[in-house]
Amino acid sequence: MLRKQSRRRRGNAIIEFALASSILFPTFAGVFQFGYTFYTYNTLQGSVRAAARFASVRQYTATTSTPASEYSSEIKNMVVYGKPNPVLTAAPGVTVDIPVTNGLTADNVSLDIVMNGSIPKTITVKVTNFTIDAIFSKFTFNGKPAATFWYNGPTS
Repeated sequence: MLRKQSRRRRGNAIIEFALASSILFPTFAGVFQFGYTFYTYNTLQGSVRAAARFASVRQYTATTSTPASEYSSEIKNMVVYGKPNPVLTAAPGVTVDIPVTNGLTADNVSLDIVMNGSIPKTITVKVTNFTIDAIFSKFTFNGKPAATFWYNGPTS
C-alpha cells in the first residue's frame, strides 16, 4: 500500500517545479532587468552631475553658446571616463581609462549652454541616444539623465 502511494507522488515534484519555474523565471528576469537598468542610470546620473559641476567652474573661453572644442571635449570626457583628460592609449606601465558604463561614448553626451551676454548663465550636460542592453530588452535614454548648474567660473 505504501509503495503505491510513493509511486503516485513521484511525478509531483516535476509538475511543481514546472509550475513554479514558469512564474519564478520571468520574475527573476524582470528584477534583473530593472536592477541593471537602474544601476546603469544611477551611474550615468552621478557622472553627468560631476561633469556639469566641473563645467560650471571651468573657464569658458568662447563668447557664444558654442563652446570651444577643448572645453566640450573635457566635459564629455568627464561624463564618459570620470576625468577631463583620460588615458586612451596603452603604454608600458600605464593603465588605460575605461568608460563608466559599457557602450558610452562622447557622442552620447551633449552640452546646452544658455548665455547671458558673452558669459554663460547655465550649463546643462545630458546623455542622448544611449541604449542599455539589459539582455531581454533594450532601454534608450534620450536627454536623461541631465544636470544643470549655474556658471560660477572665471569671467575673463
